[in-house]
Order: sequence, then C-alpha cells, then structure tokens
Amino acid sequence: MNLVKGLAFAAAVVAGAWTGVGCSGSEVASAKETGGNVITGKVENAAGAKVELRDLRGTAFVTVAEATVGPDGTFTLQPESGLPYDYHQLIFNERFPLVVIMDSTMAVHIEAKLPEMGYVTGAKFSEDGPSAHLAMYYEKALPLQDSLRMTINKAKALGDPEGEYARAIGTLQLQANAWCNDFVQMHPTSDAILGVLEHLNATTEAALFEKILLTTESSLGSTAYHNALRSQFEAIKASASPSAGNAGGAPGAGGAVGASGNAAPDIVMRSPSGELLKLSDLRGKVVLIDFWASWCGPCRRENPTVVRAYEKYKAKGFEVFSVSLDSDKTRWMNAIAQDGLVWPNHVSDLGGWRNAAAGAYGVTSIPATFLLDRDGKVVGTNLRGPALEARLAELLR
Repeated sequence: MNLVKGLAFAAAVVAGAWTGVGCSGSEVASAKETGGNVITGKVENAAGAKVELRDLRGTAFVTVAEATVGPDGTFTLQPESGLPYDYHQLIFNERFPLVVIMDSTMAVHIEAKLPEMGYVTGAKFSEDGPSAHLAMYYEKALPLQDSLRMTINKAKALGDPEGEYARAIGTLQLQANAWCNDFVQMHPTSDAILGVLEHLNATTEAALFEKILLTTESSLGSTAYHNALRSQFEAIKASASPSAGNAGGAPGAGGAVGASGNAAPDIVMRSPSGELLKLSDLRGKVVLIDFWASWCGPCRRENPTVVRAYEKYKAKGFEVFSVSLDSDKTRWMNAIAQDGLVWPNHVSDLGGWRNAAAGAYGVTSIPATFLLDRDGKVVGTNLRGPALEARLAELLR
C-alpha cells in the first residue's frame, strides 16, 4: 500500500521531543472514567462539523460511529462495542482524516486543529502511545510526501526524465528513506511503525519492510491493514523472484498485483451517493479501472479520451470503474460533472493517497488504469488513446 516507490522522509524529529499530551487533566479523566470505548476531543475550526470513525473492512471504510462537533469544538464518539484493535480513520466533514490506533477497551482524547486542506497534522493525544507516535510520524512525513507527489506529477507532465525535477525527486526519496528508518529506530516496538510501510520501498528496503511486519504480527497480524500490507509485500517478492518472469507491470500501475494475466482484486467502495459498489458485479463485461482525482491535471486531461471510448463501446459491453483518490467529496463530484464522466461506477473512500483500492493495486501515481477482460483478468495497464481503443476493439468484436 505504499504511495510512491522509494518514498520515505527526512529525520528532523529528536527522540523524546514528543510528549503526546495536549489536553487538561479533567478532559483526560472524563474519557477514562468511561472505562474505554470512547473518543473525545477538542478541535479548533471544527464547530458543527460531522466527525466519523471508520473501520477498514476488506477494501472499504465502514463508519462505526459518528457525532457532531459542538460550538466549543468538543465531541464524543462511542464506537461499536466490538471495535477491534487496528488502525482506524477519524475523519471530519468527509475531508480531513486522522488515524487512531485503538480498540473498544480504550479511551482516547485528542486535541487538534483542522487544516485548510488535507490530513490533520499536529494532533495531540492524551497518552504517549502508538496513536501519538503515528501523529508525530505523519506531521513530518505528509508535507514531504505531498512535495514528492507533486514533483513527480510535474516531471511526468513536462517530460523531464533527466532534468531538474528528476534530481529533486532523487533528493526527496533519499530524505524519505532516512526518515522511515530513523522513525523505526526511535519507536522500534510501537505499533505506529506499521504506518511507515505505506511510504517504504518494499523492494530496496525489503529487510526493514519484513522486520516491521514481523514486529507488529502479534498485535496487528489479523487486521485488514496488516493483511493488505503483507499481501503487497508477498506479491512484490514473488514478482522479483527469478521464476516470476516479467510480472512487474507498468511503473505506477500495480506491480505484480495488477499485472497482465492476473485476476483483478475486487474493489468494494462507496459512490458519491453512499451506495456500496463492487467491481466484481461487472464480471462479464470489459472493464477499465481508472484511478484518478479531481486535483490531478494529467487525469483531467485524459478524461475526454476515456469518455470517447465509453461512448463508442458501452453498447458492446464496456464499462468504466472510476476510483477517485480525492479527500474532498464536493470537488470529486464537481469534477465528475465538469468532465462529463457519465458512467455510473464512481467510488472513493475519500482517503486521498491512502485509498484502500489504490493500495491493493499498488498504484503509486495517477492516472493509472487497468483493463479487465470479461473474466475479470488484467489484460492491459495504462493504455491511452489509440492503444486503448485498439485493445477494446479486439476484446469487443
């Protein structure tokens, strides 16, 4: 589920500098008095916001508790009594996510401030545990992650494989690996280190990747998040073995998981209206899985090509299954309307680059596409323009 191959971050945090405490004693006590199974918080700029706790189940986030932030910025969430110990997503107004590591025996108190956009960084937790450690990691990691992603997209858009952007990408990647390694050294036994694997190159850092999986096996080994990362790692190892042949697929589009000839992993995710859509329900049709986002310029420029292909071949059994890496629902819906994406299969978990389906397919940059035959097997990746139409004509004779 890594975002960009080779991504990691510069070590700029001194061990011991994070206390994880940002709330008054009375606020912490009020949470603990419940005996667990509660999240309380005080969040600036959030009055009236909807706050949800989401649990990753398969490849989709499911809301297990929700509340409204009060005028003073406070909220209380009561999750399901059977909430398993795992990485869970806390999200405000379906736009601003924050990760909490907990189960139904725990009481968690959070203090934070909603940003203008993106992930909630700088959150303070009532106890110095894995949630606080992960918040510290993300506070440094995510801004640099955004810089690397934007630099890669600029390089692709401008066709600059060996120039200024390539050098900048290399520098950021070196810094990134250093931060991943340093954070693990700072918190070698914390369950927060599992989050590092989203940004760690599983090929060049295979030993550390596997060490983290083994370290967190006893506490998180049965969880959806751990299983997804383990599956990705096993697939990458298999594709790198001498007997695997050329199973790597196109850069930025899936590696072994989405390689040609493989069965496409199912995607189960919500539409803009909240309907649960399944990729497997389209079995029997030729399907283009299109990973995109409203903020992605190259994606938006490619959309007219996809629209033309859909209009030309839909009557013959062609469908598009669009997976958005947006975190802002309104912008996602507006882009669908503006670009005339008239097919019915639009899904997103509003997790941005942490989209569960993108992780399952190993998507590291967008646009990224996977063409499936009627049996649900991948028969092409990153097909564009005439190449896509030629393949569709062959499959839909």
